[in-house]
Amino acid sequence: MSVNARETKVPSTRIHRLISFGTLGVGLGIGTIAEYGRRTLGIKDVSVGQSLDSMFLTKANAERIVATLCKVR
Repeated sequence: MSVNARETKVPSTRIHRLISFGTLGVGLGIGTIAEYGRRTLGIKDVSVGQSLDSMFLTKANAERIVATLCKVR
């Protein structure tokens, strides 16, 4: 096993899985809003080729998705 491997409890009921995915949705929404704010305020430079589509799939949002899918399995 990897050095970074963590033992976590897997949600056993539908309600727990629903809560996990709901939390993921809220986190993705907040991450997207934060990225929009950074770009709008000019805090983060948008390079050539980046569009509004990539605001959703940021590194932080991708990590949220991976963490949730690993947890829920």
